[in-house]
Amino acid sequence: MQYFIKILVTTVMVILISEAAKRNQMAGAMLAALPTTSIIAITWYYYDTANKAQTAGLVEDIFYMVLPSLIFFIILPYMLRRDYSFAASIGVSSAATAGVYLIFIKLLDMFKTN
Repeated sequence: MQYFIKILVTTVMVILISEAAKRNQMAGAMLAALPTTSIIAITWYYYDTANKAQTAGLVEDIFYMVLPSLIFFIILPYMLRRDYSFAASIGVSSAATAGVYLIFIKLLDMFKTN
C-alpha cells in the first residue's frame, strides 16, 4: 500500500506540472523548476528512515548534483532548436548529463578525501 501511495502522489505531481505547462508554459516551467521531485523523495526517505542525519546527508548530496544537471538544460534546447529529433535530443542530453555526473562525483570524492 505504501508504494501505491508513493506512486500515486508522484504521478499526480508530474501530471499537474504537465497540464500547467500546456496552459501556461512559464507556470509549468516554474513548477518543474521547483525541487518537487526532491521534496517528494526527501519526504519519502525521511518517512521510511525517520533519520534526520541521513536525510540531511541526502539533501546535501542533492545540492551537489544540481550543478552538473544543468548541462541537460543547455544541450536539450540547443539540439531541439537545430531540428534534431526529440528522442535523439533527450538521449544525448541525458547521456551528457550522466557523463558530467560521473566526472563531478569523482571531483567531489577527490575533495572530500583530502
